[in-house]
Amino acid sequence: MRHFFLTPLILMLLAATAPAAVIYSGPQNIAIPFDLDGVYVNVFTNAVSYAPGDYDTAPWINPFYGGACIATSPLIRPVVTTMLGEGDDRIANLSYGTIVNHLSTFTVGFAGSGYNVSETHVGPALSQFQLGTQGYIAYEFEPTVGGPSYFGVMRITIANDGLNAIIHDWSYENIPGMAAAVPEPSRLLLLLAGSLTFTSRRRWAVTAVH
Repeated sequence: MRHFFLTPLILMLLAATAPAAVIYSGPQNIAIPFDLDGVYVNVFTNAVSYAPGDYDTAPWINPFYGGACIATSPLIRPVVTTMLGEGDDRIANLSYGTIVNHLSTFTVGFAGSGYNVSETHVGPALSQFQLGTQGYIAYEFEPTVGGPSYFGVMRITIANDGLNAIIHDWSYENIPGMAAAVPEPSRLLLLLAGSLTFTSRRRWAVTAVH
């Protein structure tokens, strides 16, 4: 007789021994409009919204106004290179291989409120974004208020005309507190292949049940 259900004990053992993995959004290529509303992305659930009702209690990022200003909710803290005060901290454009962990420099938000805004991340410096060239934002976030902290990375391009931008994709380590690394292009291909394989297996499993 075939057994299709694992006992709770076996499930607990599998969860305890599950290896670390990168949770990848897959290619998204979300356009950021040139307006004051922009578009919001929840880096944990992959939800996209123009006016999230849970902005204060979920990890939302909003590269609004054509990428000229990047704002985040209190539950997501980007890596910054310059603390300018009054919350206007410069979000860093990180290079391949950069490690993001508890030793990284994260914004503390406007007047310590947790609300984060960056208006100086575009410019000629290596740590700044250049128009028309993709770059990487890294951050620490909690899925919910009081929840565990994860480290993640988002790939974004600000257009040559400076009027709009694209959020390409994002990822995070599935174990709280585990360091993340800015992926090289070859690593992104591996993440994509892994996500496609998972999706294919899941579809096969659903089909097989029927």
